Amino acid sequence: SAAQNDAETLTYLSPRFSGLRFGISYIPHAQQDDTGVASQTGFAHDGVSGGLNYSKDFDGMKLDASATLHWAHAPNGVNNAQNPWAYTAGFHVGAGQFSGGIAWAHQVEGAVNAAGTFSTEGYGGLAGVSYTDGPFSTSANFWYGRREGVVGDAQNEEDTTIGAGVSGRYFLGPGIDVRGTL
Repeated sequence: SAAQNDAETLTYLSPRFSGLRFGISYIPHAQQDDTGVASQTGFAHDGVSGGLNYSKDFDGMKLDASATLHWAHAPNGVNNAQNPWAYTAGFHVGAGQFSGGIAWAHQVEGAVNAAGTFSTEGYGGLAGVSYTDGPFSTSANFWYGRREGVVGDAQNEEDTTIGAGVSGRYFLGPGIDVRGTL
């Protein structure tokens, strides 16, 4: 999550065997830009993440797939806090000039703020395709996501994000591209 992307982390990645690789990480304190003694109050702690990745070329076709699971202890001193956990999965396939893929993430139990009024529980997905021909490439993407947001509001509203995009790029020379996105 964004709250731990700079947190101290210990990670092991296995060598790749027949396209398969696994990894595991330990995150002692999910605290952004930790510069001092980390606190377990208000922050998830002692988190573990594990994942599998498969990557293989099959006679001109490329296949990539991955899945991860993330879990941590609930923050101390937070009302109604539960142990946050999430999973992700995705795959990408490419053949010749075409490629496409999908990805999914689901935070089943989310991070709750110290007052116990806001949660990051939610899910989201992304699908995209691309085409490349020499110096020209184009892609189209669609994404959808929902997040719990405010806990216990009378309308039980969730934050929803829906989007789509189309991009194009033309390579003019080393370090020079013309790009556009809608």
